[in-house]
Amino acid sequence: MKWSMWSIAVGIGVAGSVATARAQVSALPRPVRIGISGGASLPVGNFSNGAKTGFNVSGMVMVKPITMPTAIRLEVQYQRFDEKNGVFNTPGGVVPATGTFSTIGGIVNLMYYLDVQAAVKPYIAGGFGYYHFKVRRSGSGLSGSASENRFGYNLGAGLEFGLGRVSTFLEADWQGILTSLKANNMVPLRFGITL
Repeated sequence: MKWSMWSIAVGIGVAGSVATARAQVSALPRPVRIGISGGASLPVGNFSNGAKTGFNVSGMVMVKPITMPTAIRLEVQYQRFDEKNGVFNTPGGVVPATGTFSTIGGIVNLMYYLDVQAAVKPYIAGGFGYYHFKVRRSGSGLSGSASENRFGYNLGAGLEFGLGRVSTFLEADWQGILTSLKANNMVPLRFGITL
């Protein structure tokens, strides 16, 4: 009887340990995660002379080994800005127009986490992207658009909030798209979630 009670106690202890280990493993973030983000995009520098504050939305895939302080994030991002004072230059003079600037880009970022053990993890990010930059105007019976495909860069910093397998983040980036006329700089401010 003593032997069987001892066996039951050991069995319950082993089962409890296995269940605890499984729960801990299931709470760990996955090394490959997908996510979305969105927020406001602020035009800066010369770009702010013609563009109003816009918005951004992104979809992403992130590869982050659990014990490493680095990650690679691949992302597709769309941004749109309304033009401040759009005009058409015509033979009869300048006529008012409404316009938009938009970008869609594929971005590759290398991320470095300053503290991988903390519940709130600060990080920095940097990388490059390939962007489709488009200007569209219409008004006074006229319409037109122009676009370019150009390389750009991205530098940023953020905070990641770990919630087991789900994480949220707040991030601010400095982006520069090198168009043929000038560098168009913007600061996307965003909130995101990864699974």
